[in-house]
Amino acid sequence: MVISKFFGLKACFSTALALSFLLFGLPANGQVGLSGGYLNFKASDWLDAAGERTNKSIASLAGWQVGADYWFRLQQKRVEFTVEANYSSYSESGLPSGNQLEIAAYGLQLNTALYPLDFGSDCNCPTWSKSGDVFAKGFFIQLIAGGVYQDKKLVSADFSSEQQDLALKLGAGIGLDIGISDFFTVTPLVRYEYFPKLTWEGLATDTVGKDETTGNQIFAGIRLGFRFDELYKYSIRSY
Repeated sequence: MVISKFFGLKACFSTALALSFLLFGLPANGQVGLSGGYLNFKASDWLDAAGERTNKSIASLAGWQVGADYWFRLQQKRVEFTVEANYSSYSESGLPSGNQLEIAAYGLQLNTALYPLDFGSDCNCPTWSKSGDVFAKGFFIQLIAGGVYQDKKLVSADFSSEQQDLALKLGAGIGLDIGISDFFTVTPLVRYEYFPKLTWEGLATDTVGKDETTGNQIFAGIRLGFRFDELYKYSIRSY
């Protein structure tokens, strides 16, 4: 029953990801984004146990993330949303020969951006077209809620484990939209993301670590935004 439930969840999550990427590829007049950046992941109980099994202290895992999103917003206020699908990879490269620690994660999340310095704006137009200075019209606070499907692997001289699981993710961040043109926006952003419950059965030793723990990560990266609706308007005006 547990196995069938797990594969049912996996199938639902994989379907949601596939539909999201399909959605991103469909709208000729939509607003989409591509993102990428650096990750620093911490889950102390997991990493303490992994360090014990590989004979190396591990404070955190370095990694990277790439993603694609679809953008929409409220009409009367500067509250904007992105539905984002992403892929993350973490690893520890300094382990002794023959040891391996890797985590891959497939994520689906809703990002909500609030623009406190331009909140009352009712202009449904790109950052490039808004009046005011770049910081006032482009700075935002972001709230994040979503889920990840994790594929975890640890190999050492006397231990081997590979497991998959789903986890909830919550977070917050800040960013700055820099309008290059009506069509193209560059957004540097930083996020803090928290995992309330992470599970890796059998990872802990008798004395070190826990199978169930919490985790967090820092993301620092860039989003490239493309407003195809503005490109479409320009093509109409040119006729």
